[in-house]
Amino acid sequence: MATRVAGETVAVRIIGLDGPGRSCPGPDGIAIGIQREKDVLDPTPSSSDDIRFDASIGVVRRDGAIDFRGPYVHGPKAERILYLAWVAVRGGEMVARIKLRLADIDPGLIDRAIRDDTTLVATLPLVNANGKPMSGGVRPPAVQWSVEP
Repeated sequence: MATRVAGETVAVRIIGLDGPGRSCPGPDGIAIGIQREKDVLDPTPSSSDDIRFDASIGVVRRDGAIDFRGPYVHGPKAERILYLAWVAVRGGEMVARIKLRLADIDPGLIDRAIRDDTTLVATLPLVNANGKPMSGGVRPPAVQWSVEP
């Protein structure tokens, strides 16, 4: 029989570093936002100095395993992710996404964030080695997870 612990909620902040700036087509040709269900929220121009997004995700523990829930969480149970989506400034169509795997977070950080009522923080570059907008799966060490007040 599965044992279930009541769900908890943890705040998550994603901080994007070194955005592609104006190197993208046209001035501020793309923006980046966080995906909530099918919508991309808070699109921020790629030239912005401060690119950060806040979300709240549910944490459910069952049989010693951690699962994640909520409108910002995507993917099947064993592969939960958060998406950052690049969108065209004109027209708003999605052009690429960054995937942050929630399984890459140290469970001790999750426990600490919940216990101390602090925020899980993901810090990652927004450009790849070629200076183009980052896309696809971004995993440690490229993304650094920490806990901040």
